[in-house]
Amino acid sequence: MRCAHLNELGAKIQRLERAGIDALHFDIMVGHLVPNCALACSSLTALRPLTRWRFVAHFMVDNLQDCVKETAAAGADTFLFHVDACRYQRRRTRTIASAGMAPSVAINPSTAITTTEIVADIPCVLVMNVEPGFAGADLIATSPARVRAVQAFGDRDTVIGADGHIDLPTALHDAGARMLVCGTKSVFSRDHTSEAYASAIDALGGCLASRRGEPAHG
Repeated sequence: MRCAHLNELGAKIQRLERAGIDALHFDIMVGHLVPNCALACSSLTALRPLTRWRFVAHFMVDNLQDCVKETAAAGADTFLFHVDACRYQRRRTRTIASAGMAPSVAINPSTAITTTEIVADIPCVLVMNVEPGFAGADLIATSPARVRAVQAFGDRDTVIGADGHIDLPTALHDAGARMLVCGTKSVFSRDHTSEAYASAIDALGGCLASRRGEPAHG
C-alpha cells in the first residue's frame, strides 16, 4: 500500500478489491534497517474496518520485539520480517504465531540462501528482487534463480513470494514464486481506478488473473 496514493488509501482499497487483489501488503519502515520511512501500524488500524482481505505487515525494521503485539492488535494477518533483522528467528516466529498471526520471512538480495534454513519451518518466504527501501528500484537479474534456491529449503506447502519490480512476472512464477507483491511497476503504474488496476493485473502474463487461488498483493 506504500505505492498507492496515501491521501486516499480507503478508496484505493475498495478499487483494489474490485480489481481482484486478494491481500494488501503494507511496507513498514522507520529509517533504521532501510534508509526510508513509510506507513506504521496506525495505518492498519485505520484501514482494517474497510476490508475483509488479508493484511500483510512487512516490517523493514530492526526492533521486531516491540512490534508484534501492536501489529496483532492493528488487525494484521501476516507478520513479515527480514532474516537480517532478527538473530533469534525461530523464537520470533513462535511469538508471532502466539499473537495470532502467520509468521513470514523476507530475504534480501545480499542474504545467502544457504543461511535461511528457517524456511523449512515457516509458511511463507518472500524473496526480494530489489534492494529494499524504495519503490521503483531496478530488478536484480538473479532473482528467479534465488526463488528456485529457496525452494530447496522449504517443503511443498511453503509459499514462496517475490517482491520488487514485478512487471514481467512469468520468469519469477515459473521459478516457483506463488505470491507476487505488486507496486509501481505494475498495479500502481497507471491511473488509480478499478479498471486500471484490473487491467494491470490481467497484463501480468496471466500469473495473477488466471491463478486466483494463489496470493497476489497490492
